[in-house]
Amino acid sequence: SGVVVDSKKISAVERLINEIDELPAKYQGIETLFLSNNCISSLRGLTQFPKLRVLSIGNNNVSNDDWMLML
Repeated sequence: SGVVVDSKKISAVERLINEIDELPAKYQGIETLFLSNNCISSLRGLTQFPKLRVLSIGNNNVSNDDWMLML
């Protein structure tokens, strides 16, 4: 499966992604982000999505420290 992007959602599951890169400003309205089954180790980059309501990021390598920073 490929990457699916629309005005409110990004789905990039099983794409071997290792970090959440900064995206163009037009994606700041994203409310749903599916990033499961990748190689992500840091949640840095999520702050660029101020309207984010749903995050699926299971089966990655995110540290407990990064989760605490998001609380």
